[in-house]
Amino acid sequence: MHKSQNDINKTSCKLCDVVKESLDQGSQTKKYNSKLFETENFIIIPALGPLCVGHVMVTSKYHQQNLLSSTKNLWKEYDEIISIVTKINQKYYSNLLEAEHGGFENYNSGACINHTHINLIPNFGNIENIFAKLLTPLQSASNISDIKSYNKPYVSIRGNSKNIKIYDGMNLPSQFIRRVIANYLGYNTWEWGKYYKLNDVSKTINLWK
Repeated sequence: MHKSQNDINKTSCKLCDVVKESLDQGSQTKKYNSKLFETENFIIIPALGPLCVGHVMVTSKYHQQNLLSSTKNLWKEYDEIISIVTKINQKYYSNLLEAEHGGFENYNSGACINHTHINLIPNFGNIENIFAKLLTPLQSASNISDIKSYNKPYVSIRGNSKNIKIYDGMNLPSQFIRRVIANYLGYNTWEWGKYYKLNDVSKTINLWK
């Protein structure tokens, strides 16, 4: 049973606060909390401190720790979102990297926030194998419905191969995915809490208008 929207913000979760404001466009105070797209259980918002123009996050409307701890119906809904996103703007989202650092409350996961948020990073689908060189593989499947639920921290990656690859995410540093991509790009402005990059956020929002 899903919570009502009134129940969304009954945790101390920062992303719950963001989702609440994103859904309530009339009282929105921060442009980077703009709602770009929504379905029954998910909302797409701009990534604060984007790694590139077009970087957004698919975030669950209701508080849950990560995608793999939710139901397979929600996995299917998420996959449908990806299909829609890649058609909305093929120029930016055809070469797409999907990346999640799934955390769990009782483990040292390194995920910055334990609330489902999957990074959609355009024009980086070709670098998915970088993560294979750094992490221990756990599962891989061409269809999300074939992935088994996992109850420990993980990193989920899907790029141009279209295979979903799950890696061990235990004891990784905070913002691990951002660190890896920033290192690949050769810059050190990967901390979203320090480098907001609001100009790129505005450009991303304009892509969705």
